[in-house]
Amino acid sequence: MKKIILFLLVVNVLTQVSRHDGYTISATFTGIDSALVILKAQVRTDAALDIPADTAQMVNGVFSFRNTLITPEAYTITIQKDTSVSFPLYLENGIFTITGDIGDLKSVVVKGGAYQTTMDSLARSKELIAADYPSQEGMNRELQRKINEVDANYIDQHPTSRFALTRFLSTLGHREVSIAELEGKMAAFTAALPEGAENRLISQVKNMITTLKSVQVGMPAPDFAMNDAEGNPVKLSDLYKQHKITMIDFWAGWCTPCRMFNPTLVDIYNKHHPQGFGILGVSFDRSKSEWLQAIEDDKLVWPQVSELSFWDNNVARLYLVRSIPQNIFVDANGIIVARRLGSDKIDDLLTDFLAGEYDPN
Repeated sequence: MKKIILFLLVVNVLTQVSRHDGYTISATFTGIDSALVILKAQVRTDAALDIPADTAQMVNGVFSFRNTLITPEAYTITIQKDTSVSFPLYLENGIFTITGDIGDLKSVVVKGGAYQTTMDSLARSKELIAADYPSQEGMNRELQRKINEVDANYIDQHPTSRFALTRFLSTLGHREVSIAELEGKMAAFTAALPEGAENRLISQVKNMITTLKSVQVGMPAPDFAMNDAEGNPVKLSDLYKQHKITMIDFWAGWCTPCRMFNPTLVDIYNKHHPQGFGILGVSFDRSKSEWLQAIEDDKLVWPQVSELSFWDNNVARLYLVRSIPQNIFVDANGIIVARRLGSDKIDDLLTDFLAGEYDPN
């Protein structure tokens, strides 16, 4: 535990390093003379925001990169010769040195950058914890809990750090968070990080907040049209006008929790459909055959649409769906009346709404 505390104290000091103008990466490797080297951001958002790769030529085991970026990013450096080897780099503006042996990735040492130092220290803390645990299968859950605590403790101590921002972004859309809480967090991150509002991740979260505001209870549901399995467009607004209340069911044939819930959803549909309940299934599948087989196996009789594009889905962006199963309930006028209901709450909502007794407050 003392070792872990020491690592985090070092991180705390180094996170105060001032911002540099641009970054320089200087690398020296043994065991290789020449190769193509690719520097590529791991983070991918929309295709329009995809960060282009940079390349360099290794000569006599040496290569370098020089550029400028605003938002610190997780990158991968790939060295391509007869075979490819890759290793991560948490890049920000500043001076980085890399040394290593091409035949042993464990020998690679990256020095420079507060974010890199943070990630290295957290990784080392987790390694120290793992070393204290036997490898029996029964210990895996406890070990994972301890490892998760390392990240959680760091975020508790550094709530407006870049690491905290990255983790916050990764959870956004997976759980319900109030708009006020989101805006408060963004104000704190913007004030604390040197690049402030220029940070790409902060801008991304702010855009997500704008989207979330548009799909809250009481707002008009954003309309969309998507093709069914026969290629016929199905428009949300055409569908919800046919029912007193319509559930947009975000799911996929590969999604185990979705498939486990489907028999219950079929029962709910059969119970409430005669009173005016409808469903539109929006699938996140990639395989048409897998999608259609799931519909058949689970006996889903309501309209189904999909772009067969996995998470790269226009409706996912429209409603900020980043986890499934997920749902939105819309009345006959297209107004959102409920969202992200757990499976145990759906029947109660429909019973009350269809009886004219539902109060969204």
